[in-house]
Amino acid sequence: MARLQRALVRLKLDDLTNALSDFDEVAKTAAGTENGETAAYNAARVRGMKQDFPGMVEGFTKFLADYPKTRAVAEANYWIGTGSYQLQKYAECLAPLRSARSLDGKSYYQDGSLMLIAALAALQNIDALIPEVDAYLKLNMEKRISPDILRWLGMTLFRERKDYAKAARYLGFVVTFQEPEKTQ
Repeated sequence: MARLQRALVRLKLDDLTNALSDFDEVAKTAAGTENGETAAYNAARVRGMKQDFPGMVEGFTKFLADYPKTRAVAEANYWIGTGSYQLQKYAECLAPLRSARSLDGKSYYQDGSLMLIAALAALQNIDALIPEVDAYLKLNMEKRISPDILRWLGMTLFRERKDYAKAARYLGFVVTFQEPEKTQ
């Protein structure tokens, strides 16, 4: 379909507004076809590129509803979760990020887990946060958990739950033992 090809070219040229218009039109007129799937996927993707997170979440949600057997299920869930996270809808980002991570851990484990950890911390859901943090720390990933989250988790366990062993575990990541005055 010529309009889809034009949209893809416009996307490569960073003409996002016109690419989005073309993708939306093809998604509508070719719904249920391979071209419609490609257009719907790219329309949602372009909305994300334009920082239209509500539109991206809505677009990928509709994409999954219209094309449940797509090869892009993990990716669509990741972007739904990411968009919800960016909108500070932390409770809404949890399920899609977990889904993306379970479907394609190689691609989405690290970033998905960090967003899950930050969301659970924002929700102050310690019981769900602890296993996420422990699993992530066990893998010694390249990207690190925010020291603010580890500090909050450790201090909360120390003050509110009196679980000193767990508190020490998390605070150990943010304390400078050799030079305690440099600890933030």
